[in-house]
Amino acid sequence: MGHFVFEGSSYISEQKKKLPLVYMTKDGFTFLVMGYRGKRAAAFKETYIQRFNDMECFIRNTLAARVEFPAFTDAVMNAYEEPKFYHFSNEADMINRIVLGMSAKKFRELHGLEKGVSIRPYLSNAEAEAVLALQRADIGLLEVIPEFKRRRDVLAGMYTRRMLAA
Repeated sequence: MGHFVFEGSSYISEQKKKLPLVYMTKDGFTFLVMGYRGKRAAAFKETYIQRFNDMECFIRNTLAARVEFPAFTDAVMNAYEEPKFYHFSNEADMINRIVLGMSAKKFRELHGLEKGVSIRPYLSNAEAEAVLALQRADIGLLEVIPEFKRRRDVLAGMYTRRMLAA
């Protein structure tokens, strides 16, 4: 039965009676509740499933960022004769502002995240997919449209069409 620990015990009540008591782990509690019916059990199960899905989204977004990030970084570096750190942060913030309506710094502030923490794992699926799509598009645009404002306009148009199609 895995790590679902249930252990019987007892305790003495205020009336000095010996009453049964069951100790269980969190997993044991979850295992037990999954078998219950009713509104409260259903609410617990729905919350449990949602949290599991949130965790899956967090992991998927983290992995996608790690896999895709180097190509984006390389494209930004190749677009400038003397690449500076702000070239990269400008590109990333441009995409964040188009999709999220704010910079990564502002997103961190609103969500209580520490400076330097990647925001990607904290995005919704739709936001993460949109950021990834625009990041991929920007890789190609960096080569053919050197002007930042023109790239921003093209990416914003792509995002608007994406949202209208959804």
